[in-house]
Amino acid sequence: MAERQAFTLGKSYTEPDFHKIATDILFSKYTPPGVIVNEQKEIVHFHGDTSAFLQQLPGKPNYSVLKMIRDDLDFELRYALSEAKETNKSVIKENIPIKDSDFTIKIEVVPLSSVGPHYLILFHKNTIIPSVERTVEKRNKTDLERIKLLEEELEQMRDYIMRVSEDQESANEELLTNSEELQTLYEKLETSAEELQSNNEELITVNDELLERQEQLTLAVMYSEAIVETIREPLLVLDSELRMKSANASFYKCFTTTEQKIEGKLIFDLGWIKDDIDKLRKELNNVKTEKGKLEDFEIRAFLPKFGERIFLINVRPINNESSAEHLLLFAMTDITDIKVAELLHQQKSLLEDNNKELSSFNFIASHDLQEPLRKIHTFSKMIVDTESEGLTDNAKIYLDRIMVSSKRMQQLINDLLSYSRINNVEDINLEYLDINLIIDEITHEMKEAIESKNANVTVAKIPLIKVLPPLITQVFTNILSNALKYSLPGRPVVIKVDKEIVPGKDLLFFESNPNILYSKISISDNGIGFLPEHSSRIFEPFQRLHAKDKYEGTGIGLAICKKIMLKHKGYITADSTLGSGSVFNLYLPL
Repeated sequence: MAERQAFTLGKSYTEPDFHKIATDILFSKYTPPGVIVNEQKEIVHFHGDTSAFLQQLPGKPNYSVLKMIRDDLDFELRYALSEAKETNKSVIKENIPIKDSDFTIKIEVVPLSSVGPHYLILFHKNTIIPSVERTVEKRNKTDLERIKLLEEELEQMRDYIMRVSEDQESANEELLTNSEELQTLYEKLETSAEELQSNNEELITVNDELLERQEQLTLAVMYSEAIVETIREPLLVLDSELRMKSANASFYKCFTTTEQKIEGKLIFDLGWIKDDIDKLRKELNNVKTEKGKLEDFEIRAFLPKFGERIFLINVRPINNESSAEHLLLFAMTDITDIKVAELLHQQKSLLEDNNKELSSFNFIASHDLQEPLRKIHTFSKMIVDTESEGLTDNAKIYLDRIMVSSKRMQQLINDLLSYSRINNVEDINLEYLDINLIIDEITHEMKEAIESKNANVTVAKIPLIKVLPPLITQVFTNILSNALKYSLPGRPVVIKVDKEIVPGKDLLFFESNPNILYSKISISDNGIGFLPEHSSRIFEPFQRLHAKDKYEGTGIGLAICKKIMLKHKGYITADSTLGSGSVFNLYLPL
């Protein structure tokens, strides 16, 4: 309960607010029920009990006052709302009878202009007091009043209908005018729609073409970038001041640098160009100003990883008409290996010419040297055979020495010719050969020496190998003859030939091919052997481990074997122990 505070004799007490209480009672009990509706005639607020005037229809809730009003009040309410809207003044409809009721209704519609297009609708109920002694005269008077009231209502209805009809005709005219305007506008819109459709189709076609070109351009850019990034030659882009703008991955890798270190720097300030800087500067300025090009300009540059290298420089301008920026594409090609190859080719040609001259000299020298040696040997033998009776013993010894020396000299010349002719044998003459067959032929030719040494030769089964037949035959001949020659007196000679397949990756003592297999052929004997420290020396030309008067030979036989094995892209090694024999290992690629 609302209360207020009063002060009496220095003491405070709470006094009820009579005015507010009285106002609340009067508002709730003595003001008529009503509703507030908006411009769409929808109820936005209820006041009091309106059930005698408004009814909610079954189904979905609806707050339209024209659908909830009782049928007896529908016309009067519609008329009052229409008049209030038109005049913006309060409208009152009185003495509206309700069927089967002992009261009449008064409807008051008040526009609420201050809050927009809203209306206050109040419902007043007027009770009819019945009279038991009502006379016929009074009843007739009442009927006349009722008739008059109905006539007034009919007149109001006629005015309302006329007004509504006029409004409808005006609305129809407006609608007709609007319809014509809409028809014209529709025709214009149809024309515009057709134009828009045509323009849209053209735009779609152009858009498709642009998308296709954009895709092609994107692919071209990606393709170009991929080429630039994967190309092995260093590439640079220089601006108009010859400053570094960008480079490809090959440049950064080749010069061991990064984009942050070179960007914006002059190309001459990087320090890797070693000569012709002024000439290069002049050429680049010519390309920049005359829009020409620079081709195959040779410079020397220093690379942190590879040292001094030789490059060919090619420069092209990058012209962009839509931009004022002028760029230069700076391409570098490392031709150091080409220069080295050219030098090697020149040296090779010179060497081949020297070899040809040497071969010619060898042939001439061998022919010219062998001819006098043959005559010395022949005439010495003739003297010994025909004049031996008249010769002293010393003369016979001297003549024997002359014949032995001439024969040794002749053998040396033949060995030198064989050694020099190895490289002249063409590799195209390589063919698969049965090594066992070659060894059989060699042992057959050495039959007398083998029998005289009481030698036993055993050979394992060796697979077919691609070789140069004359040269590989000489290798086996030299090794087998050495096994017979350097045998221990009084001991039967035992020569054994074995084979083994070994991978190239395990042969680290020469330049083997790690991806192929090699046939290892081992030739062992039980001869005099040699010290292990001589295992490499014996393959050098003219290297002898024994006096020439004890063992025949020129000291070049094993050198020939080594050169022949290298010719076959193979190798030869020797293992030995003094007094226990030797083992020669031949490695031939399969």
